[in-house]
Parts: sequence; C-alpha cells; structure tokens
Amino acid sequence: MAKRWHEAPLAGRCGTLLLVTVGALAACSTANNDAGGGDDGIDGATGPVTADGVDVTNLTVTPSAGAATASFTVNAARSTTFSQIALAVRDANGGNFDFARQSNISFSGSRAFTGSSGALANGNYTAWVSYTLDGATWKTASSTVSFTMGASAPDAGGGDSGTAPPGKRIVFNAPFSDASQWTAGRTSAYPGATNPDDNKLDYISAGNGPDADGTFHATKRDDGNWDADLVTTEYSTNHFELNPGDELDATVTLGPEQGAWPAIWTWGRDLAGGAQPGHGEVDLFEYHPDNPNLLELSNHVRENHLYYTNAAAIKPGVPFDLKVVFGSTSVDWSINGGVVYQDRKGVPSDWVAYPIVNLSVCAGQPDKGHPAPSGSQMSYKVTSFRVYR
Repeated sequence: MAKRWHEAPLAGRCGTLLLVTVGALAACSTANNDAGGGDDGIDGATGPVTADGVDVTNLTVTPSAGAATASFTVNAARSTTFSQIALAVRDANGGNFDFARQSNISFSGSRAFTGSSGALANGNYTAWVSYTLDGATWKTASSTVSFTMGASAPDAGGGDSGTAPPGKRIVFNAPFSDASQWTAGRTSAYPGATNPDDNKLDYISAGNGPDADGTFHATKRDDGNWDADLVTTEYSTNHFELNPGDELDATVTLGPEQGAWPAIWTWGRDLAGGAQPGHGEVDLFEYHPDNPNLLELSNHVRENHLYYTNAAAIKPGVPFDLKVVFGSTSVDWSINGGVVYQDRKGVPSDWVAYPIVNLSVCAGQPDKGHPAPSGSQMSYKVTSFRVYR
C-alpha cells in the first residue's frame, strides 16, 4: 500500500508530542514526508516489535470535540538513541498520517509521552506507535488501539454500539434476566452463601439478582450480612465460558456508597490437572468508592495488575465503556475506547472461565484498607454486556 500522510480529508493536521519528563516539544511532520520514498512504519507489522529491547505500554487515545489526545510510555531495555518516535494513525479508508512525533531522543528505562491532534474528521481510526533508530527503517512498537470521532463515538453517557470488532463475531449477549444464560446468587468462587474470609459481608442466594435494567443492589440484613446481587454463567443451562482471544465489553456506572465493592471478574472451572492457576480469575475491574477515581485491574492467572486512575472517566454516576481482550500473551484493558493497560502476561491456551458480575460489600477488615459500609443500601449498574470471539 502506498504511504499517504496528511492527505484529504486528513490534510493539514499537525499534533504536538510532549516528552513529559523533560518537556521537549516535537516538530510537526509535513505533507511531503514521503518525498524521499522512505518507510514511515505505517505498513509494517501491527504487533509489538521488541528486537531492539523497545516496547510501548499504556497507549491511550481519547477522542473529544473534533480532536483527540494521546499518551503512551516507551520502554527501552538499554540506552537507545531514537531518530524519531511517532504516533501513527490510519483512517477507515486506509489513509495514513502521523499524529505527532518527537526527534533525536536518547534514554534507557521508561519515558512518558503525551500529545494532541489537530481537527479530525468524523469516522473510525486506529493508532499505534512506531520508531526509527537510523531515520530510515521504521518499526512498530505497540499493538493498535481503535477510536471513533463524531456522533458515533462513546460520549460521557457511555454505551456500546454492539458492532463486532474486525474478524470477530458476537457469541454472548444475554440480558441478566435470562435464566438459561445466567445464574443468580450462586458461584463456586464462594464457599457458600457467605465469603467472610475474603473481607466480604455478602449473602448470596437465588433471589439476589440485578434489576432488568442491569442495576445491582446490596441491602443490609438483620444478621449484619448483606443481600448482595451476583450473576454468573456457571450452573446456567447454556454454561457459557470465556476462551483465550475473547473480548468482553460492558458499560459500567459506579455508585458512591462507602463499603461498596462492585466488580466484573472471571472464575475458572477445574481442568483435568486440577485447579487452574489463580483459579482462572481475571478482574476486569474492582472498585472501592473510598478511592473514587481508581479501578483495580488484575490478572491472577499470570499475576500482574494496575491501579488505574482517571478523575474524568472514573467516578460515581458517570458511565464508562470497559473492554477487555483475553490474549494469549497479554490481557488488554480499554476504557472509553482507549487502551489503558496491557499486562504482557495473558492467559494460557487451556484457560476457560465463567464471567461474574456482582456487587460485594466490604467488611472493613483493618488490614484490607477499605472501610465497612455506614448505610444500609448501595447499587451500581452494568449494561451492554457482550462477548466477541
């Protein structure tokens, strides 16, 4: 494919890429960037390239009104001199351009970059990070992320269009009220109706399921436990399980009540050799309102985690779109269309797991760091729950 930079309807845009640690400003690329016929990395591999000991983490692109902002971290295993580092963007028609770039940088370790675009036409885009050491040979250093500009982009109200990602089809899209697909109030992850050893006051039973609109509740009982809503595909008629490579999407609206512990997570059945590593558990998110802007993202199958903080997107009452891809080499989390964490661990080829959606209640054990509830009611909401394969 011929490399096209800044062509209509993308012409004339120039971003600024800021090296946060030193405050260096990038020079804009120009429309004749390809005049010399060199390779700008656009047509290279779309998977990470680490032959130079270089990789990229935390690539996030966030669309806004007519423009987008981006951030990522470049990790160099040894002292490396980069001729250029660029954020490359491709539109739905295959037109390529560079969002912004930084030139002549030398470092080892990690450097964080941020940047913003000029005006972007409405439509769907993919973005990734490329670099060149010699000024001629470009290499891709990250996986691609997708974002959408215009009316179809995720807005502050969240929401998932339900369109399958390229190369995948929808395999699970059942409302929580569908008893053939979901079981309420029962999971093998709990030793019984309660789970006090996990710092929880939950009491789960067949009557403890969410409302039809996806609102999960917890209500204090006279015995000090809480009737807490939980659903899982385990024990259901159709017995749906997640597989490696699946993508799970949902829209989440958090609540403010202290002691609430909402989560979407997975729990794996035992295999022929016994229990799966970490019991197959991947926490798509856990949340505690005493840290109102923080999500806990964890892979317990191959241990890795991130405390993700975003004061604009993560807070009570504001819906956000969550996407998690269970890759064999990395589990990747996205918020509102931008990748926020790639654990570089993934799940093994024999991983299978039931999705669980629930609202737990924190018991407030002193060594756990989160308070017990002070009220008697709490809730949060999950909609647009879908799995693609």
